[in-house]
Amino acid sequence: MGGDPFDPIRWGIDPVTAKAIERFGTPWAKIVLTGRFGEICPPPAVSDRVPGIAQMARVADPGRWFWETTPPDQVFRRLDPVSIPRANGWTTLDNNAFAQAWTDDLDATVDEFISLYGSAWPAAIANSKPESNPVSRFIKGLIQSGAVTCAPSSVRTPEKVAWYRLQNALKYGPFNVTVLRRTWEFPTVRTCDCCGAEHYYDLANHYLIRVFGRPGICAPCMRAACYGVSLYGEPHNGRANRSQIIGALRQFADLTKTIPSSRFRESVYTGAMSDADRGVVTALLVSLPESEKLLDITGCTSWLEVLQAAGIVGSDGWRPARGTICLANDGHQCRSLAEKAICDWFFLHGVDHVIEPAWPKHPQLNPSGRFRADWAIGDVYIEFAGMMSDSQYSDKMGRKIQLAQEAGITLVVLQPEDLPRLDSALNSFLSTSDS
Repeated sequence: MGGDPFDPIRWGIDPVTAKAIERFGTPWAKIVLTGRFGEICPPPAVSDRVPGIAQMARVADPGRWFWETTPPDQVFRRLDPVSIPRANGWTTLDNNAFAQAWTDDLDATVDEFISLYGSAWPAAIANSKPESNPVSRFIKGLIQSGAVTCAPSSVRTPEKVAWYRLQNALKYGPFNVTVLRRTWEFPTVRTCDCCGAEHYYDLANHYLIRVFGRPGICAPCMRAACYGVSLYGEPHNGRANRSQIIGALRQFADLTKTIPSSRFRESVYTGAMSDADRGVVTALLVSLPESEKLLDITGCTSWLEVLQAAGIVGSDGWRPARGTICLANDGHQCRSLAEKAICDWFFLHGVDHVIEPAWPKHPQLNPSGRFRADWAIGDVYIEFAGMMSDSQYSDKMGRKIQLAQEAGITLVVLQPEDLPRLDSALNSFLSTSDS
């Protein structure tokens, strides 16, 4: 494709959005005024279950979206001079060390991410913590070896230096080496499985990608599903009544096979769902207010009363510690839809697994001996790290990782980005089940 790579029109972006972007690579990103460029027309499978979803979807797009992806052109490689350290920089010295250590098998991992995430693949890889996929493990090892030295001069503590190096390497390293050998879909245009509108997946930020996975849900629907639509208490925007909200919660429980907690949004990762189910679940989440507002609208005094009103639990009650409780296909209890997807994968492929094996006691890392992993397959422990943005959760996972190293336990850490690629992420266990 010829033309100016900085010109959005050159990439086939519609004129209204292109005018807002103005130029790729400019110091200040332009704000895109709409998250969709097509008409809202929800699929029947969605509108039949959530009749008001079209109106809610319109309310869910307040504008002010940023273009989050970079065109697949070598001109956009980040290569800073060594003499000027930057907080978000990537020097030619670091890039050379990165490229020299890069291997062909890492190309295969990147290609898989491109096939799943389209033009948002760099964000999906950058989301990954060091113990997840081969690329993030490679980058962690490269930083530990001292080959990557970038960090701003103002950063003093070793922990902060390591953090900057990791983030910069994840963000720039894979893009710089990959754009030299191939191109990819850009922009990533899809029809939303929730609202039915054509949109650019390129407007989804890294957090939305982490929760919802591959392209197919527009950024406004994703954000509304994450945080709820601020339309309750505003009758002109289509205020839902008690029966509609109770019905939506019951449908959500039935479709996801979960018992939702009052923090039901926290544990919903849709990357392993089919397109149709993901669209319906997203619409149901859009239609549900936050738990406090839900209590107010329904007139219930507790979350247990809400669940009982929806017929989700009986009079004997239920009180989870966190997240959701659902049953995998093999009968194992799981605390999130993501855990259920992983457990179902083990069951589907005949992989014998134990749930919640105990971690060994350790005077500093696990003094009480109460730590448990999510699964064990033989001598290998497996954890799903779904809430690494929570500092307490992240600290606990870090202690488990350190404990595995000190105890000589092989640990596999899965993350939301791995849910659409479980066949690859868990491929090593297939030979175990066949032997």
